[in-house]
Amino acid sequence: MERASTSAIGLILDYLHHEGVQYIFGVPGGPLTMLYQAIAQQDRIQPILAKHEEGAAFMADGYARVRRGLGVCCCTTGPGSTNALTGIASAYADSIPVLLLTAQISTAALGKGASQESSPFGIDTIGLFKHVTKLSAAIPHEQKVAELTQRAIRIAMTRRYGPVHLSIAGDVAQRPSSAPLLSPKQYRPEHRSVDLDALTKAAQLLTDHKQICFLVGHGVYLSDASEALQQLAEEHNIPVATTPKAKGSFPENHPLSLGVFGYSGHPKAEKYIFSEELDVLVVIGSSLGEVQTNAWDSRLMPSKALVQIDIDPEMIGLNYPITVGVVEARSAASPTAPLKQW
Repeated sequence: MERASTSAIGLILDYLHHEGVQYIFGVPGGPLTMLYQAIAQQDRIQPILAKHEEGAAFMADGYARVRRGLGVCCCTTGPGSTNALTGIASAYADSIPVLLLTAQISTAALGKGASQESSPFGIDTIGLFKHVTKLSAAIPHEQKVAELTQRAIRIAMTRRYGPVHLSIAGDVAQRPSSAPLLSPKQYRPEHRSVDLDALTKAAQLLTDHKQICFLVGHGVYLSDASEALQQLAEEHNIPVATTPKAKGSFPENHPLSLGVFGYSGHPKAEKYIFSEELDVLVVIGSSLGEVQTNAWDSRLMPSKALVQIDIDPEMIGLNYPITVGVVEARSAASPTAPLKQW
């Protein structure tokens, strides 16, 4: 693909453009000047000024949620970076794909006690963000820009989504980079195949029983699968409850809606799911944590089987023993795709 800029920081903008990013939210600072200069030299991505770095992170989070794609925020080194921590932590908690770009002091000044140094020799923001991101890394050289940008975006937008952090020094950002520009399909997969054996078992359980309920989590919203879920529920006349964070993923004025199940949920949903007559509960896109289960209420277990579908295999069977677990990647097919073969 043709590059619009020869600089390392310009290459990052090229990658963001081809990911569909239209805005970068941030607060300028001296070491971050190189990024704003690169933005000013093109017209495809626009900067949105925030009053505070935490606000910039939340703005990128909101943009990612609405757009259902990558959100990007930026901040300068030192306190500019640490100010963004809470917003990035929120994106991590909610599995929102946000790329945080932070500046770093010149590589020649590393380890010399430079003002606002954010390397391992100072306030280590790389290490700090490792606890609230899927990846936190420094770009050490201009020829590593493409590789690390690809990796960050791939990690942010595959499997369970989440924020990532890249830090780049001003001198590295301004140097020319000869790395090629790849299209998104060349460095991150669209989907992963589903476990056919687990799929067959889940479908058989649904065929063999009549009293079935869908409990829908935030993963359905993140996967933009609400329409597919409604179609599936209507085809098989299955009631649907949502977790608090998934509220709105299924229309609550629909005849099959049970409302919200979990903290501050609806009595109708609780009565149906806790009923001894419920044969199979199908959990889609939920970790079944404290808020989603009324503090891990033991009555959540159905009389016959619990089926759990999730993008993250570590979530399946984490809090309740399952009968069948189906790992389903986020894709155009959506997390309800395994049930369509039922």
